[in-house]
Amino acid sequence: MTTPIGDRVLSARAVLTGAGSGDSLENVNPVPLADGALVWVIGEGSLYYLSKSSVAAVSPPSVIATCFGAATPGRWILYASGQVGATGATGATGATGATGAVGIGITINGSVYELGTGDTMVEAAGIAGRRVYVLGLGANISSQMPTGTGDRVGFIAECAIVPSANPVGGVITYVQAGVFHTRQPNGTIT
Repeated sequence: MTTPIGDRVLSARAVLTGAGSGDSLENVNPVPLADGALVWVIGEGSLYYLSKSSVAAVSPPSVIATCFGAATPGRWILYASGQVGATGATGATGATGATGAVGIGITINGSVYELGTGDTMVEAAGIAGRRVYVLGLGANISSQMPTGTGDRVGFIAECAIVPSANPVGGVITYVQAGVFHTRQPNGTIT
């Protein structure tokens, strides 16, 4: 059984600690979450992962106890900054550069975009307690999702340039003027 994305990538939290704060990492209930679940902490500008079996000494900002406290196994561990992940495969736009400190990187026309650069290609966000995935390039594009747009939904940002060439062996998907389009190998646009 596959764990739902909402139990593997959590909505960003504002701070690490804060008794009674629903927006602090230490108050997240780890029980329904997958081991290794990820969460971005805005106040730290850092990514943390859940280690359900860890009993490491609590030492903010590197190691945070779960809502069950330091006496119970389970810790939020800071992904070490400054490390470089594995190099990705070669894509249509050229070789993928080394991944960033948090292990997430996307190459577009030779430019590497990493979490924290201010440009977002793929975002898993929480908006008013709802889970949303966002595809597109731009800063804070999840804010374009108004209240009442659902839970576990997707958002695709407007394209910057409408495709003019036909794909080979697939379709190109994009949004133009608020309408979802596909461009097929034979040139048909729907």
